[in-house]
Amino acid sequence: AGIRINPCRGTVTCAPWLACVWLPEEHASKRDAICKDIETSGVETRPFFYPVHTMPPYTSFRMVSSDTAKHPTVSEAVAASGFNLPTSAHLSNEDVEFICQTVKAVLQQHCTECG
Repeated sequence: AGIRINPCRGTVTCAPWLACVWLPEEHASKRDAICKDIETSGVETRPFFYPVHTMPPYTSFRMVSSDTAKHPTVSEAVAASGFNLPTSAHLSNEDVEFICQTVKAVLQQHCTECG
């Protein structure tokens, strides 16, 4: 339970391209409202990338899956429950603090166990 962010395990030095937030499955349906509230507070968000098999150039290819309307693929479930936060080498410590506090406040409004 709770949100997940980019994992960094062991002795690996992480250098993520995106700062990702992955909501718990039971709160995935709130993702767009959460992002809207974060953006209203002055922090841009972007949804996770769409699964490749849902993009127009690839829809004609055979999908190995059950009925995705009833049982979404893992990539569809992940895409529906996550969003990305601003990243840049030019973000100041104050910018990072503002982003973190804004996201935390909005998450606490929408789902107490997420924040």
